[in-house]
Amino acid sequence: MSQRYWEDFSPGSVSEFGPRLVTRDEIVEFAAAFDPQPMHLDEAAARASMLGSLAASGWHSCCLLMRMISDGFLAQSHFLGAPGVDERAMARVSSTVARTAILRLAATAASQRHLIDAGRPQEMRLGQEPRR
Repeated sequence: MSQRYWEDFSPGSVSEFGPRLVTRDEIVEFAAAFDPQPMHLDEAAARASMLGSLAASGWHSCCLLMRMISDGFLAQSHFLGAPGVDERAMARVSSTVARTAILRLAATAASQRHLIDAGRPQEMRLGQEPRR
C-alpha cells in the first residue's frame, strides 16, 4: 500500500488490525523483564488472583496494541503524531484468545504547521536565528 496522507483520512472510518495470538511464553517473558508480578509469571498465582488465569500485564497489552497499530496503520501513513489514544476498552490478554485492534477515526484537523509558510526554514518560523 502506498503512503497515506491527511487528505486520505475520513472521520468515521474504521480499520481493524490483527488478529494477534499471544503465547504463554511471551506473557511470562515480557513480565519477567518488565512487570514481574506473580499473576503474570506463575499460573498458580494467577489462578488465585483477580485475573483467574495467566494474563499479559497491562503494559504488555499496550505494547501489543502499539505494534498492531504501527504495522497496520502508522507504517503506511505520513504523520507527525497524534493527540492520544483511548484505551479504555482494552480486554484482558491471555494465551487462549487472539486479539484485534479497531481504529475509529473520530476527526481530522490540520496541524498548526500546515498554517505556517512552508517555504521558510523552521528556525525562521519560530523566530530563532537560522542554524549555521
